[in-house]
Amino acid sequence: MPTDGQTNYIKRLIGLPGEKVELIDGDVFINDRLERKSHQAQRSLWFPYYDQNYPPRRPAVQANYFPRWVPLAGQGAWSGLETRVLRLDSPSGDPAIIQFATDPQRPAEPGLIQDVYAYNEPRADMPWNLVGDVRISAELSVEHWDERGYIELRLRRGEYGFAARLSADWRIVLAHSVEGDASALETWGECPVEPRNNPVHMALAHVDGTVVVELGGRPALETTPEQYTITPTEAARRGVERKPVRVQVAASGVRATLRHLRIDRDVYYTSETRGSAGYGVQGRPIQLQADEYFVLGDNSPNSLDARYAFSGLRGDPVGPHLKAAAARPEGAGRFHPGTVPRDQLIGRAFFVYWPGFQPVSPWGADRLPNLLPNLGRVRWIR
Repeated sequence: MPTDGQTNYIKRLIGLPGEKVELIDGDVFINDRLERKSHQAQRSLWFPYYDQNYPPRRPAVQANYFPRWVPLAGQGAWSGLETRVLRLDSPSGDPAIIQFATDPQRPAEPGLIQDVYAYNEPRADMPWNLVGDVRISAELSVEHWDERGYIELRLRRGEYGFAARLSADWRIVLAHSVEGDASALETWGECPVEPRNNPVHMALAHVDGTVVVELGGRPALETTPEQYTITPTEAARRGVERKPVRVQVAASGVRATLRHLRIDRDVYYTSETRGSAGYGVQGRPIQLQADEYFVLGDNSPNSLDARYAFSGLRGDPVGPHLKAAAARPEGAGRFHPGTVPRDQLIGRAFFVYWPGFQPVSPWGADRLPNLLPNLGRVRWIR
């Protein structure tokens, strides 16, 4: 790679020769179009953010942070909000609503979903960002439906609201609304739930400019670009506004239990870190020439990738194998900061080996090399 020519890196290939790359509000735009990941890739990139299987008992001691579900309406209909299993007994009429919250003092405020990595220490030059691509999922076991009963998973990003509604007729609907415009409620798609029995595992996700409803872990409904899309201008506006995603569950006319209620977030590719702007980031797109590639790492706020480590912005020297190319004037073979030349690509990764245990050395050294694998995470890459 451009830093020294000796160290091998595993990176995500983002940009190809001839493409313009720009990271805006955490997403990847290629040639001014939001690039969408495949369903298979997206499944591996969801980060667990809040899991009701492990509810906290009290706020964090050293942080103003207390993730939990709080009732906004129909409080008497909900029980077990502090346990793993939520119980719901909502009569027909106004919906009973719970909302994800994180502020211990202001439970009515939507919870903050940020690009936190447990293995990164917070630093002044590495602020956390609000993540807009979020998924809520739950396993629903219905005991009784009223004629017009329903359970609804909700996401609101900015002025746009999205809902996945499971109704008493065992159909699921993807609906959309615009804040402040009651007439804007619109059905974007619907499908039957088969077989009609319990439990139903459903999810609602907003990711890469697309809204997706999942049943049993598979996409059942999703928006088209004609229904909903995010332009570079819109993405930049949302990044400036920094409004948290509002995550809710609503129900009416149903008696049910909710298990494995969970919130996941998508990877968020940062545009600023270490006090400097990188290449291919918001406001500084990069145009790839012939035989040039753009790569990103998985630990976005603290990753050695094409935005920073291979650009010289931190004073990192270009490796000796590229010094001559970097010094050449414009023309064939010149190395452009922020890119990886074709001749530096070794090949595609095919196997994940994840060391899971680092023993203490009996010979006085603090630690021995990680040798024992975490078998649950070792796998082939297909």
